[in-house]
Amino acid sequence: MKTLLTSIFVVLLLGILGLGISGCADKTQQMHFTKKEFYQQPELLCLSTKIHTKAIIGVGSIPDLTGKSEIATLGSHYVSQAGSQMMVSSLKVGGARLVNRHDVVILNFEKSAAMEKWLGDGKHYRQIPMGCLLGSNYYVTGSISTLDFNTDSKGVELYVNGIGAGGRYQEIIVGGDFIVTNTRTSEIIFAKTVHFKLYAKEIKAGVFHLYDDNLVNLNMGYTGNDPLQMATRYMIDQAAAEIIRKVYDIDGKICTDQNSTSVTQ
Repeated sequence: MKTLLTSIFVVLLLGILGLGISGCADKTQQMHFTKKEFYQQPELLCLSTKIHTKAIIGVGSIPDLTGKSEIATLGSHYVSQAGSQMMVSSLKVGGARLVNRHDVVILNFEKSAAMEKWLGDGKHYRQIPMGCLLGSNYYVTGSISTLDFNTDSKGVELYVNGIGAGGRYQEIIVGGDFIVTNTRTSEIIFAKTVHFKLYAKEIKAGVFHLYDDNLVNLNMGYTGNDPLQMATRYMIDQAAAEIIRKVYDIDGKICTDQNSTSVTQ
């Protein structure tokens, strides 16, 4: 009977703490992802219908410079190392005209082979007319520069005679710096820092009993986290949207109602 009452107490306490932590998270619900927002990228899709000029953009290096890695997994990075590829994808969804300036190994090989008259269709070699390679008007560089943990942590724990429960709520910030340069003049026409906040909540309960001098730890728990890599991609989506507005001279208020998730800047 005592064991049953103890279990009921822990379950009820876990539920109370869960409601408290969830209430805290609900205040920031607008910051959370939905499947529709992530996969359909509505703001970028909207912007793709507003472009009426032919400026061409190249994307350079956008490395992870946070310096954060996980020791437990032999130094694997917390943040995706594919920042440049993410930016290319986001700009393309947004309707931008792009040229490949990031991975040009195959381009350079085929160009060299064509110039030596090695490259062709089996019968004729490929000719390279003068001026066939498109030049960019602007290029994008930058870095994923911010990854801060525990920027706003909240928690509560309660244990009575070795029986209890606890809950914790954390805020994580991922951010990047993005620069757009005029290719012909080298003038920087756009530079901005974009941040995104992630929210994590953890609820745990522990029951401790002593049986024949052996300590038994029974844990029940739940953890909810916004995925870090998805947050990184979303943050780059937001940067791409602002770049498109700048390069293609689109009003800053257009298409903003297509995205219900907030970004702090």
